Amino acid sequence: MNAQWKKIGLVALMSVSALAFAPMASAQTAPTLSEFQNACVGTANVACIAQIGDLNQTTIDQTGAQSSRAVVYIAGSNNGTGSIQHGSSGQLTVYVPVVQSTPSNQNTNNGGSNNGGDNNGKKPNSGGSNNGGEQGNPDNNGGTNNGGSNNGKGQAQSQAPAPILTAGITVPANLPSGVISQRGPRNSAEVTIRGNNNDFYVSQEIGDNRAFQTITGDLNAAVVIQSGGDYSSQTQTGNGNFSYVSQSGGGNTATTSQDGSSDIWLEQQGGGNSANLLQTGGGNSIALRQTGNVAISISQYGGRSIAIEQQAGMSGSSPISITQN
Repeated sequence: MNAQWKKIGLVALMSVSALAFAPMASAQTAPTLSEFQNACVGTANVACIAQIGDLNQTTIDQTGAQSSRAVVYIAGSNNGTGSIQHGSSGQLTVYVPVVQSTPSNQNTNNGGSNNGGDNNGKKPNSGGSNNGGEQGNPDNNGGTNNGGSNNGKGQAQSQAPAPILTAGITVPANLPSGVISQRGPRNSAEVTIRGNNNDFYVSQEIGDNRAFQTITGDLNAAVVIQSGGDYSSQTQTGNGNFSYVSQSGGGNTATTSQDGSSDIWLEQQGGGNSANLLQTGGGNSIALRQTGNVAISISQYGGRSIAIEQQAGMSGSSPISITQN
């Protein structure tokens, strides 16, 4: 018997209260991904696990689930056995518009509001000989604002956005690996791993969340934490990639694709945020935080680094598209 195909577990449950593994199987009986997906069917809550290799670990909870689905296919060794530990992505830079009061020497009432003067019921000024007015003339109100009442005073002017450094993105401490925990109704999570020593974590809280993780390679980590009505798709190819997605409800969408040594940190809060990220090559790093109804699309090739933070209410929806070679 080939040791690589030691364990295969395939479970389809109406209610996920326990998981069981099938007896040891040989390489000839190991299902392909397509065969596994076709066998994983059900109309209520469904949990299907196939672990092909040594020392793989998957825990599925689905607390209070209704019509939820969790599918895990692992071909490799030591997947889901560690803990996801990452520090902070560093400081992000957010640009906030600044309104600054600056001196103005321009006359807002140049020549006076009563240029030529109606004299406000006083002694007439024939022909407007005091056009612009002699300041201090009691008989002429036509030039009391000669030189402007705002001379030397401040006038609000909009300046260019000013950068402000904010705290970086941090993965929650003591985050376990190999866990899918879905809480509310109609959550769906699918994890496919081909490789060794990979970590994965999906926790989707209330309802209508969808998470897809595809990892091909070694030493990759992929984390999804969602709240409600969010969608996330993570695809990692190569070694040493890391992706962290935290969305907090309201129809957020995130798509991640990596190739090589890359980092992607993404936090989308509020509602209606959208991001489409792609990294190819080595040494890439992206940290992005969005809050409410913003959109972004980023492509990186080679060793690049991007840090963006957007805040709702600053300037409404602000789509951003960045491409680096």
